[in-house]
Amino acid sequence: MALPAAEFVVRLANVHFPEDPELLLALIGVESHYNVWCRGTAGEVGLCQIRPGFHGASAADLIDPEANVRTAARILRQNIRAAGSIEGGLRRYNGTGEAAERYAARVLAERSRLGAAASANPS
Repeated sequence: MALPAAEFVVRLANVHFPEDPELLLALIGVESHYNVWCRGTAGEVGLCQIRPGFHGASAADLIDPEANVRTAARILRQNIRAAGSIEGGLRRYNGTGEAAERYAARVLAERSRLGAAASANPS
């Protein structure tokens, strides 16, 4: 039996970013509003809005939600390591400058919201 879409995305975050699945879910929420078919204005694809040709993934690869989330988890992990902090890693994921600062703040706010919702509704 196939998982409902929301459960599938949560499972992907748990599998591919076990160190902080709520952070990856928040990134997905900000990037695509959990829409697997989302396309960005600069050609970004999928749940995590990854640009094909960057990070070793093609558009055909990135259309697959699991490949998209797995690639984003790898990128985010590398960015956090390189920046030395979660906030810095989020800025690097998005780009540079003031827009990247706002992006990191949005993802961290979404992560807090998800954490509060999970605490209010334990499974």
